[in-house]
This record gives sequence, C-alpha cells and structure tokens, in this order.
Amino acid sequence: MKNLAFVLIIALFACNHKDKNEGTGGNTSRNQNALMFPFGKDTLVWKKIEKQNDTLKDKFIKSRLKEFENEYNAYNDTDLHLHSLSDLKKDLHVYDFNNDGKDDLIFSGLSGGEPKEIAFILNTSKGFKIVFKDVQEIQNFGFDHHKISSIYMYDDGCCADYIGFNKIYHVDYSQELPQFNLVYLTANFNQCHFPKSYFDKPINFEVNNNSYKIRNEPLINDTITMYLGGEAYKGNTIGLLSKGTKGRAIASEKDSTGRTWWLVEIDPQAKIGKSLFYEDEGIKRVSGKMGWISSRFVKVLN
Repeated sequence: MKNLAFVLIIALFACNHKDKNEGTGGNTSRNQNALMFPFGKDTLVWKKIEKQNDTLKDKFIKSRLKEFENEYNAYNDTDLHLHSLSDLKKDLHVYDFNNDGKDDLIFSGLSGGEPKEIAFILNTSKGFKIVFKDVQEIQNFGFDHHKISSIYMYDDGCCADYIGFNKIYHVDYSQELPQFNLVYLTANFNQCHFPKSYFDKPINFEVNNNSYKIRNEPLINDTITMYLGGEAYKGNTIGLLSKGTKGRAIASEKDSTGRTWWLVEIDPQAKIGKSLFYEDEGIKRVSGKMGWISSRFVKVLN
C-alpha cells in the first residue's frame, strides 16, 4: 500500500508539473494557437510613444545607408517634387525599441515602389543598422518592460491584389542583434466583412460536413457578383471546406434570419476546395484563411 501511495503521489506531481510548463511556454503549438491579432482595436498612434530627437533623424538621413537607398531616392524627388527629405524626417519615428538607453528609429513610409514600408533601424556604437523590413502598415505594438516585443502588421496588397495578410512578429533580443520572428499569418479578402467586437479567446472547431462553404460575409448570397483582380465571381463563397477541417472562430454575428455566423481562421495546412485565396509569394509560410461559416454544422474542440 505504501508503494502504491508513493506511485500515485509521483504521478500527481508529474501531471501538475506538465501543466505548469505548458502554461509558461512548454507547449509551443498551444501558445501560438492563443495568439490573437488586434482586429477591431484602436490602431497605433505614434504621438503616444515616439520621442523627439531631430538630431538623430538628421544624422540618419545624412548617413545614406546603401540598404536604404531606394527609400532615400523616393523622398529626394528632384523631378516631380511630390516628396522631399523633410517628408522622410516626418516618417522617421524615434523610439528606443531594444531599451538599451539609446534612441533608435522606426521608419514608416515610402519604399521606392508601390507598397509602403516599415523598417527598424538600430542605433549602435558603429552606426545605424537596419535590422528589420516589411511592407505596408503597423497596426500596433506589444511591449515588455518598454521593449517592443511584438509587431502587429497588415499588408493590404497593391496593384490588383485582393487578399490582405495579417502578421504578428515576435522580437527576440537574446542575440547581439534583435531577431524578428513571424509567429502568426492569416489571409483575408480585402472585401471581407469585419465586425466591431471579437471573442476574448478563440473557439477551436472541426467541420462536420463536406463541401462546407466559407463566405466573404456573414450571410448567404449566391447572386451577387464579386470582382477580384479584374475577374467576376458569382456569389460570396470563397472556398469549400472538407469534413474534418479544423480552425478557430474569433467573432460572431447573426444575419436577418437569426443564423449565427462565425468569423474563422482556418488552419494553414487545411486544403480548401475551389479556393479563391492565394499566398504572399514573399513569405515562405502558408497563411491561415479567414472568412465566415455558419456555426450549425461544426464540432467545438477543447
């Protein structure tokens, strides 16, 4: 009996120890599944976080970094005079993002091409170092003891693109230079309906039926015409989900008939039939697909 009691105590301790590790990062997939993009929340207001340091901005502009030459030329516009170096100065934001006591720069402006650009510019003892670049706009930041620990970005595409990409980067400061790791990527149609409120926590689910339609808005409309990339498509269906397809719901709305719809993020590896989605060619990662499904024929997962 003593041996049996001892075994039970050890087993109980092991279970409790495992739960503690999972809650603090021991289970990577579980933690990443809990990531939520700040849909519906206020976007970044630079004035609330940036500092004033015109000397640092002028120093960077005069440095003429080679890896920033396209951007510099976009502002040094001597032909059309649409932009100037004073505009570049406005698009440089001062913030000590690695919290080392030295002001750094975050650029949000012209790329020299069609999309807008974001760049993190580290101020080091050896000069300026661009440690991160991506396109389009920052939605917001996450902070950890004044360090920027997360970046929430949205890329709405350019030209004839009709898919936008939502990204979360985590910033790792454990090495000499900060590392920016893409930990979340979802895709949505630019015409997709987004609600005003969202769940505090996502609801994981599995589809019960084959050919389950995922739509661009929370209603059944098979008669409208959507124009995507210059081509016409009938109805608001954007793909067909197979039985067993997994995903998570992040918001809900009811239509005029009382049907409850979920705004969902389908697992990145799921295969979607007759899909109108495409991937970002510049990202070596498959995106989770966003859209609306009826909540009737799904199974909620723990």
